[in-house]
Amino acid sequence: MSFANGVEFSETVDMVFHNVEYLLTVAAVKDDTLCVEVEQKSDGARWRGDFTSRYIEDITAKTGNYKKYGVFVKMLLTAVTEESDSVFVDLLTYNDLELLKNRKMRGQAAPPSRNPPNNKRYLILTYAAEFDRVHYPLPLIFEDTPDPET
Repeated sequence: MSFANGVEFSETVDMVFHNVEYLLTVAAVKDDTLCVEVEQKSDGARWRGDFTSRYIEDITAKTGNYKKYGVFVKMLLTAVTEESDSVFVDLLTYNDLELLKNRKMRGQAAPPSRNPPNNKRYLILTYAAEFDRVHYPLPLIFEDTPDPET
């Protein structure tokens, strides 16, 4: 399937993460770039990330569960359309991610870090198999002035 402006596909879904409603858009363009956009419905706050096929393959390799770009995109689409129980997405703040890292490293919650505020969000694609659970993080940057055309 092919769309205007070089877009191979685009999927927009309503999702709820941590009791907050979002509009999640996943699109792939011809030059093997994955575009992810998350918009908070209540106030229009928007986060976005554009990821090359090389970046996607590099982060999957770092997890120890390498996926080719096309496979990763199919997994992400399956997760956002909720067509399988083995892949799903979550949206975390920087602080959420730090808490999870600290719990994993220490087995308990660490005191909150004194890092400056970070308005990034992370879309986490999780692949859960019988004996494995792999998390693929996609960092999303806050858009101060979103493009009204998108």
